[in-house]
Amino acid sequence: MTRDTTDIGGRDVYPAGSRYGYGVASVPLSCGGVYWGHGGDLPGGSVGGGRASGGRGTVTVYTTTWTAEGDARGR
Repeated sequence: MTRDTTDIGGRDVYPAGSRYGYGVASVPLSCGGVYWGHGGDLPGGSVGGGRASGGRGTVTVYTTTWTAEGDARGR
């Protein structure tokens, strides 16, 4: 899932160096390594989850607020 990917850096909320393929996106970490994950939005909620490369950590975040739009979404 992480080998056959497409460059998506600079699109939407993805910083330079981000990639996407088979339902997961990668985001380069400022401390080195890469975060691989997937998220989604529905009215009233947002969820995101993933794992940092090298087994450095896993996270899942669920919010029950409406997702921000535009520039606010990137922050």
